[in-house]
Amino acid sequence: MSKVKNSGTKPEIIVRKRLFHLGYRYKTNDRSLVGTPDIVLSKYKIIIQVHGCFWHGHDGCKDFKLPKTRREWWKQKIEKNKQRDVFVNIELTKSVLGIFLL
Repeated sequence: MSKVKNSGTKPEIIVRKRLFHLGYRYKTNDRSLVGTPDIVLSKYKIIIQVHGCFWHGHDGCKDFKLPKTRREWWKQKIEKNKQRDVFVNIELTKSVLGIFLL
């Protein structure tokens, strides 16, 4: 599991390169905001969260599979991640920032 990255993932880099190419400037992993969002466009008050299928347990996604070992532990871990995502999205919405989830 140490090989699994939490930032600078391929989907995140694709989004960042596209934004930069379009002329948008952004911050990455801004720790001053709740949940340390992946991409923050402060000028436009927009946050982009690039959620991976594994860590965020996307239902019905072909890329999400629980590991074969310690299945109960992983179920709890993924469920906590989903609950944290809901909390973070609510808190960011309260702080008057627009949210786009990918």
